[in-house]
Formats: sequence, structure tokens, C-alpha cells
Amino acid sequence: MKKKILIFIAIFPLFPLFSQINLINDGVFEETSLFADKTITVFPENKGEWFPYIAKSESVNIMTSADEHQGTVVNIQTNSTPAKYSFVGQRIEWTPVPAIYTLAFSAKTLETNAKPIVNVYLKVKSDNQHEETYFRISPAKDQLDESACQYVKSFRLNNFWEYYVVNFDLSKIIKISSNELSKSHLCDASDDERNDFYIAFSCAEVNTRVRITEVSLSLSKE
Repeated sequence: MKKKILIFIAIFPLFPLFSQINLINDGVFEETSLFADKTITVFPENKGEWFPYIAKSESVNIMTSADEHQGTVVNIQTNSTPAKYSFVGQRIEWTPVPAIYTLAFSAKTLETNAKPIVNVYLKVKSDNQHEETYFRISPAKDQLDESACQYVKSFRLNNFWEYYVVNFDLSKIIKISSNELSKSHLCDASDDERNDFYIAFSCAEVNTRVRITEVSLSLSKE
């Protein structure tokens, strides 16, 4: 009994600490340098590093640069060709617990007469070309349908810095099978799926410029 008590006392202080951990590495891009506009469809071997994924050459530029208010930021600049499947992402180094996590970031557009949309999602890394797996966006408290299968959150940006927040349920995944006309299935997430997934920011609108920084993913306080 004494041993169990000592173990509990030793472990218990770690829970508040773990709840404060940001699963995103270098969310302010201080240690990141990116410049890419050619096709890149290979994921990095190392987790915890920001990387560009460009589905079609010259459809988008992804680069880091200095911002007068936020320091180093990542830029997504789309060209005249739609960049639907291109994004800037990071494979998550930490393995989260099956719980609600809050994804937060700051963003703005450099456009003065447009408000482009930025999409963000958490996707399981997989070699299965016939099925895609995403973590579910946590339904709002007043949402009656607990089986809701939303997995991409879209934010319309202004030309000044704003803070954006969305909750993801890392205990649930949504599987989308191309063999079933993109039918989605809501399932319980496994430890293996939580062990290798990535965050992705994309902008499918053409001829626009957006900036992102202060990215965090941590246990929800709600």
C-alpha cells in the first residue's frame, strides 16, 4: 500500500504539467526556415518539424519571413492555379491522450480588399491511398448530434492579426473511403493513430496571401 501511495504522489504532479504542454513544436517559427514553390509530396522523417507539401508546382509559395508585429511567421501565397491539396504542416512529436484538445493560432491576410479562407485539420499519416483518416472537430455543447463528422475548420481572415481557436476530439476519428463514394465513418481513435498524425494549414483560394504564427495544440481547459 505504501508503494502505491508513493507512486501516486510521484505521478500526480505530472498531470497539470502535461495539460499545459503544447504539442506543436516551434509554433512561432523562430527556429524554422521554409521556402518552397515546387512540387513536394514527401513527408519528413522527423516529427516536430514544419514542412511544405505542394501538390502542384508553382501553385503556391510556402515560406517563412519577418513580420513587423509578430516576428517570424509562415506565409502561404497562392497563385492563379488552385492549391487545394497543398499545405504547411507538422507531424506531431508528442502522443496525446484521448481527450479534447484546443488548436489555436494567430493569422491575417495581406490583402486589403479580400478575406481569404484558411483551412486547418488534424490528419492521421497513412499510406492507404483509398482511405483518409482525420480527427473529429469536437461538437459544440449545444449541438445535439454527437455523431457529427466535421473534420476541417475554415476561418475567414482579416487584414489584421486575430486569434483563432477550434477544439478537436482526439478520441474520435473520421474515416473517408474513396471506395464508398467518399462516405465517412466515425470511429474510436487508436493509440497508433494518435502516435502519427499531423496538423495542416491550407488555403484553396487563388491569388491570395496569408500569414500564420503562434500555433498551439494543448489539452482543452473546458
